[in-house]
Amino acid sequence: MESVSDCAQFTCVGCGELILDQYVLRVAPDMEWHVHCLRCSDCQQLLDENCTCFVRDGKVYCKPDYLR
Repeated sequence: MESVSDCAQFTCVGCGELILDQYVLRVAPDMEWHVHCLRCSDCQQLLDENCTCFVRDGKVYCKPDYLR
């Protein structure tokens, strides 16, 4: 998680809206998310500090769905 500076502007991959929050989640280069938008592409589980996320083909997954 990184702090957003005053001059940085990021668009959330999940909702397409500008991220104006204090923090932005960067999953991979050019993949920034609002904290509340980072969800598994299959089961829609919220991915946070308690649930690791994995990326395949530009989609984000929880561990069980990634391993399938």
